[in-house]
Amino acid sequence: MQITIMVGPSGSGKSTEVAGILRNISPSKIFRLSSLNESLDIKAAVLSADDVTYDDDGFHPEKIGEAHARCLRVFIGTLMQTNDLCNIEHLIVDNTNTTASELAPYIAIAAALNAPINISVCQVSWQEGMDKSIHNVPWYVVKRQCRQLERLLDEWPPFWPQPEFTER
Repeated sequence: MQITIMVGPSGSGKSTEVAGILRNISPSKIFRLSSLNESLDIKAAVLSADDVTYDDDGFHPEKIGEAHARCLRVFIGTLMQTNDLCNIEHLIVDNTNTTASELAPYIAIAAALNAPINISVCQVSWQEGMDKSIHNVPWYVVKRQCRQLERLLDEWPPFWPQPEFTER
């Protein structure tokens, strides 16, 4: 199983990268937090807080905590249950993950379960992120995410897997 943790501010192209990874997999074989697909015949799982916090009525900030907890629970469950009956090829966490506190649980759990992970970093200026964000994230939030990502990369723990930077 290929495990990818996406890292980057809003509007940096994380979801576009995910779509590229999954381009050869039928949408019916992809599990998302917002889907009801509980089939064992899935080939990929994409865990995104956006699937819980956004709906047809817009953004629901009161669901952020629940959304991130659900991403982590499903991540753990998927790693624990992957076997001959569950042949997931890709497990992807598609959240901003711009701070060590957001990223560390995924890295620690994967390490504890001896599951190698790829960390894919998407970087943009806050202006470009604001312009490209599909969720109309306020400029000051995108700017904060960009600063957090710079700090995270500057202080990257040497025992964490080295990040890969996406080409834009």
